[in-house]
Amino acid sequence: MFRRMVLSFLFVSFSIVGLSADLDTVLKNMKDKYKTIEDQVRTIKMTAKTTADFENKEVVTKNVTYKKGNKMRVETEPIKTIPEIPEEYLTAVNIYDGENLWIISQGETQKLPVSQTEMEQGSPLSDVSWIEDLKDKISLDGEETVDGVDCYVLKMSQPYKLSLYISKDSYDWIKMVQSIKGQTLEILRRDFRPVEGVSGFEVPYEIDVKLNGTPVTKTEVLSVSVNEELPDTLFVVRQKPVKKESLPSKGKGEKGSEKKEKREPGNAPGDAAWSDLEKLSY
Repeated sequence: MFRRMVLSFLFVSFSIVGLSADLDTVLKNMKDKYKTIEDQVRTIKMTAKTTADFENKEVVTKNVTYKKGNKMRVETEPIKTIPEIPEEYLTAVNIYDGENLWIISQGETQKLPVSQTEMEQGSPLSDVSWIEDLKDKISLDGEETVDGVDCYVLKMSQPYKLSLYISKDSYDWIKMVQSIKGQTLEILRRDFRPVEGVSGFEVPYEIDVKLNGTPVTKTEVLSVSVNEELPDTLFVVRQKPVKKESLPSKGKGEKGSEKKEKREPGNAPGDAAWSDLEKLSY
């Protein structure tokens, strides 16, 4: 239910100049801008801190994101938690291998069939090329000032409601509002800063997320680097399927409906596949 929403939260974006209230021109300028950045960037590494509100209590995590081509890896570890949320619940590795999203947490690995379009929608370290797939369903709905930025407003009503606010100067998306099955997710991005060595690439260093109007997370980007050597092993999941009959049942006479795989060496800190990762300093 919340796959698009969650994916919309994992990840930051880019910048070009253009002035036009024509939908085709706006979309073309966005696409051309990201293509220019893509030609300059082989890999990206971003470190961020996310603060979440849990019943008026603060939970803080550190997130490190790696991107190479269409593959991504996000590592999460706790900085500050509360008794209601054990640290192991906040420790995870998410890997998108170009075809599927793998969630590795609490000693188990779960595979989700996610398309590249879904993975990249709203991703902080990706573009908005996914919008091309929705072009026939999107309309230009005027202009609006968001957080002091003059924006074009792109809207869509099917297959779900989407409002995307695009900076008229930089063509970065500033705000995204999605409504799916009665739930509304809002992402606001601010404090854009240029990335050294990449023309037109700006990253928002603050990202605020609301769910149904209530603030849920605030992300602060700590550092961004591009074109470091990232080993392919970062995006490989070593896993061993668990036999169906070995899955714990959810209740009397009822088998678990989700298939999960146990984590094998190579996915956890201290394992062989992490040796290259440990060489990368923040």
